Amino acid sequence: MVPYRNNLFLGGIIRQLFIQGSNNLDDVLHSCTETLKQGNCLLIFPEGTRTKRSRKSILKKGAARVALASGCSIVPLHIGGTDKYGLGKKDPWFSYNPKDRYVYRISMGAEIDPEKYRNLPTPAAAKCITEDMKSVLFPRQQD
Repeated sequence: MVPYRNNLFLGGIIRQLFIQGSNNLDDVLHSCTETLKQGNCLLIFPEGTRTKRSRKSILKKGAARVALASGCSIVPLHIGGTDKYGLGKKDPWFSYNPKDRYVYRISMGAEIDPEKYRNLPTPAAAKCITEDMKSVLFPRQQD
């Protein structure tokens, strides 16, 4: 799952930060639910590591599936700011702008309760929750 997990220096840190396990959805949902029950928080990036500049954001349904499985609410958190070369998708990892300051803007959206969608089949509920997240995180991209 994480390529550096066996690295002597990074392995211990990565094992603490990432949920390890199989690619089986049930195993991942179980691991996420257990860590949430222990009082931990999960940070899930539904659009991937970095949003592409050139097109609409496409959100995956994983965060919604975790919310439905665990019963925990989602608090959308938008991380935006200045669009500097070197931080974008497809920018070389070694590139950055050493002269300009990167400014980040972080905003928290309203909590999304998965119980609102309990009467729907799981795939439909996950789609609705994901659309709710998208409307909070990327309001200008609504169809």
